[in-house]
Amino acid sequence: MEDFKATLHTIVEGLEKLGKDAPAEDAEVYNCPLCRDTGYVLRGDRAWPCVCRSSSLLREKKAAAGLTARLQMMDFDSFDLHCYPDYLKNDDGKSYRDIASEAMQNARSLADSCAAGKTGRGLLLMGKVGCGKTHLAAATANRVLDQGGEALFLVVPEFLDQLRFSYRRENEGLDEAEIISRTYNVPLLVLDDLGAHNYSDWVCNKLFTIINHRYNRNLPSVITTNLDLRDLEDKIGDRSTSRIVEMCRISNILVPEGQDHRLGTLV
Repeated sequence: MEDFKATLHTIVEGLEKLGKDAPAEDAEVYNCPLCRDTGYVLRGDRAWPCVCRSSSLLREKKAAAGLTARLQMMDFDSFDLHCYPDYLKNDDGKSYRDIASEAMQNARSLADSCAAGKTGRGLLLMGKVGCGKTHLAAATANRVLDQGGEALFLVVPEFLDQLRFSYRRENEGLDEAEIISRTYNVPLLVLDDLGAHNYSDWVCNKLFTIINHRYNRNLPSVITTNLDLRDLEDKIGDRSTSRIVEMCRISNILVPEGQDHRLGTLV
């Protein structure tokens, strides 16, 4: 094993040296001047996979997990705490910045725990539109995947549309059981924008099936919603809401009126 690690280290060093020695003009022509976008570099008489291939494979894995190109850009380093003033406080006397910082720390810890194969409590991120909930949820999923773990990111309204679509005769390739089964045992499930739009009894039952399955197996989820707990209960039912509260740490992220986390900092 040590010999293998030493050999791998030598190969990586060689690839990095090749990249540094690549002609300057290659950087203007190719996305990867190291392999000139072929995916392989020559070292002696052998071709080795380029280091850029791992980045490409990771992007593909994230896309398959439901993370769009924009969501893949969201990480904890780009979560700007200056959007949350430390001079504004909630009813318990905690500043908006401290609330956001605590939510970020909980999300980061959850990501590391999931990547390590551990189970436990997830996160319920509450707050109005533009407070940064989706950013934290995506950052959590990205961090899990970056560390070799598994995650699934679902925008709930889109997911429900997909379920409804599976019932149409012309969509024989879509199977409801297969769609829902993806949510059951994935180490980290993200349900983004839960409670948006009107929910029928059919929708509430489908959501309960997913939530209850993960609740019984102590599998963590990150859930975002614009609703408070009372309104969430009215939308998805008391059974699902009760389980979410028990299986998640709750963060109610606050921003000043008129402030949108997506639009930049306030202070």
